[in-house]
Amino acid sequence: MAERPLTLPKPEALVAQQTHVLERFFGNEVVPKPSQELMAFVERTAELGFTFEPYFEPRVVFTKDSNYPGLVVKPNPWLFEQIQKGNISPDVASLSGQWAAMEGFQKPEYDGGKQLYENDPLAPKLESLRKNGKIAVPDWCRHIPSISRFGTSPDEIDSLIVPAFSEFAQIEDQIKAGEIKVGTPSWASWFYRGNTEHPEWGQTNTWEWFSNNFGAVRRLIGGRRDRGGLADVDDDWHGHRHDYIGFRLQVASSS
Repeated sequence: MAERPLTLPKPEALVAQQTHVLERFFGNEVVPKPSQELMAFVERTAELGFTFEPYFEPRVVFTKDSNYPGLVVKPNPWLFEQIQKGNISPDVASLSGQWAAMEGFQKPEYDGGKQLYENDPLAPKLESLRKNGKIAVPDWCRHIPSISRFGTSPDEIDSLIVPAFSEFAQIEDQIKAGEIKVGTPSWASWFYRGNTEHPEWGQTNTWEWFSNNFGAVRRLIGGRRDRGGLADVDDDWHGHRHDYIGFRLQVASSS
């Protein structure tokens, strides 16, 4: 596993950095300091090999007409059509106005289902869950490596993978206390980070799961290059697993 830098910027430097990001994207914005708990989490998980990046989410709601200076890729009109139809909650387009931390690694290019997120520290946990029969491996997923984030359903991510990660990252007590929440990022969070810091997330031909529901039994996906890149958003059943849909994790305040 490749070594990752463990030196984190001071909270004051992070505030200055994220203020600059927001000025590029929206205009002037006041950014509070990140919590000590969030910074401690980022530092601890960096030592484990994770790529969680602390960042500030402005309190903003995207619309089909959003036209901020830093909005390089515009939202997909389909999303707002589905909101109007009642298939997706209007909250899908809202950012939290709080600090969060999201994994920053690149989404891999599709390779027949054998592709992997590079140097993934979650790999041993995924392999263990599969070998113990907790993550299902149906026939159409047997070609997927046991250490892969692909071939996992949102149900498995929420009920199996997130708890395994939380134990590994030593944040179970914080989750039980309601101080933080862990899961896949919302569409809005992923879309914002893609526009401000990670345009490469829209440059590969795989999808990632988002936390937002579509109707009662489906979940949003997005990010595929030939479907619009950062603008791409679609849906699939929350119990399905595919060799072309992966995921990343986000940690955020529960308030």
